Amino acid sequence: MSLENEPAPPPAAVQKPAQEQLPVMKGETHGLSKVLDKRRDLRWIVEEAGGTGVEEAIDVAVGTGDASLALAPHVRHITTLDSSSSTVSSASSHPNVTHLAHLTMPTLPFPPMHADLVLSRYATHNFSSALSSAHEYHRVLKVGGRLILVDVVSPESDDFAAFLDEVGTARDPGYVRARRLSEWIGALEEAGFDGLEFPHVFDAEIRVPVGGGERARKMEGVLEKTGEDVREYFDVERKIDGEWGFKIPMAMIVATAVERAEKKAPVEQGTVAEEEAATAKQTEPVIEKEAVAEEQPKTEDIVTTEEAVMEKEPVMEAQAKVEENEALVEREALTVEQSKTEEGAITEKEKQVVAVAEE
Repeated sequence: MSLENEPAPPPAAVQKPAQEQLPVMKGETHGLSKVLDKRRDLRWIVEEAGGTGVEEAIDVAVGTGDASLALAPHVRHITTLDSSSSTVSSASSHPNVTHLAHLTMPTLPFPPMHADLVLSRYATHNFSSALSSAHEYHRVLKVGGRLILVDVVSPESDDFAAFLDEVGTARDPGYVRARRLSEWIGALEEAGFDGLEFPHVFDAEIRVPVGGGERARKMEGVLEKTGEDVREYFDVERKIDGEWGFKIPMAMIVATAVERAEKKAPVEQGTVAEEEAATAKQTEPVIEKEAVAEEQPKTEDIVTTEEAVMEKEPVMEAQAKVEENEALVEREALTVEQSKTEEGAITEKEKQVVAVAEE
């Protein structure tokens, strides 16, 4: 189906910080409930990726290859990837498209900084980890390369998200989980993406045919037991012809790969006072440590004291020697005195002996 005669799509959203762009999934859509039937999303993909000097593109989990077929005339080369060989990309017949199968998604068989564009259309809900996928997309993209994701996105409400995953599992056995836009924002920013945009947020209408197979019967079972709030949110209703119908929220997410060293954490408005308070609280222990440090002797003072002791040591040694010499002199003088005393005592005794002899 040619895209040339389709009406122009609604204008893209003005780029804003990712958290500010986070839309309320109900009531802020383009109202394009049959956008998938009109393939208008293919035009959006071409507008986002085409004409940007894309040399190498990668279409992850290509499926039937409609996106690559629409994009092929606008890029030099596309590699389409899929885990199953039973799904043959319709774009593989195009001369600048290479198709690879039997791959474990989302692992990509390319070296780092290989591609200018990574595209994934209606596939990420089949991957087990949004963060692992985001890291792999970032790894193979060149700096400045673009990522385009188009898929079902989960409401922020847990109850609505549970219904979406239950009906999704009934419809597709390979379904794992739809991610909230807030989850994608966190995963992509952590992986090294910046400039997140949501150019298109829309509804896609799903019909469950009457008398369908096992999957249709499972979906009918889920839809029949839904509560009033879920029915109202997803426009769940049974048509006149007996078919069940409901709408699921979809979104296009566009992001740019940047070097991790260049990435700056966004500062949201309204949190400056909180950040200043947290900084002041973190500073208090530092001030206390500085006060304790002032009470303790500084390293310079300790060194100075040691140097002073070293300077006094020679003086002290000399003084000790003097004192030792003085003590020695005193001992020698005492010895002399004792000797004289003893000599005097001997002379006196000799005189007494002589006197006795004369008598």
